[in-house]
Amino acid sequence: MEQLSAVAFALSLFGGMHDLLTRRIPNWFTFPAMLAGLIAQGYFLGFSGLVDGAGGLALAMLCFFPMYALGYMGAGDVKLLMVVGAWMGVRPCLHVMLASIFLGAIFALGEVIYRGRLLAVVKNTYSFLRSFAVPALSVEKLKVDERRKFAFGVCIAGAVALVIYLEQSGRLV
Repeated sequence: MEQLSAVAFALSLFGGMHDLLTRRIPNWFTFPAMLAGLIAQGYFLGFSGLVDGAGGLALAMLCFFPMYALGYMGAGDVKLLMVVGAWMGVRPCLHVMLASIFLGAIFALGEVIYRGRLLAVVKNTYSFLRSFAVPALSVEKLKVDERRKFAFGVCIAGAVALVIYLEQSGRLV
């Protein structure tokens, strides 16, 4: 339903801008937005909509909570994706998650190249991946410079816009 997707975009845009300006996506925004999404799904689409919204919310949590637990993503980013899942449902949420990872990778690569840190990041990533492949090594945690974290909420908002555009143009089913 286009109206639910439009609200999801507006909410993700607010969350993304708040993330950009403050590096936080607050609970006072995400939890009521999740609940409102589930209520809207149930009201407009009935029980199947409620189940789809709950599934989208759960999918986002299950896929991205481990990233938060490992320290690679902020809790606000996970909750913003859960908001999107509640409003859009399972399939669009999956598309948004994949698109946000893609947009985040492009943004991060651009920033790394701009700051002249490509070689250091490649070495860091190689050590991390090698620790998984070689059983004798303990799994290393990626070294993340807190000052270099970026507002992933903006990537989520961009991904929502992209998914809505692709759905509306018939390029995404």
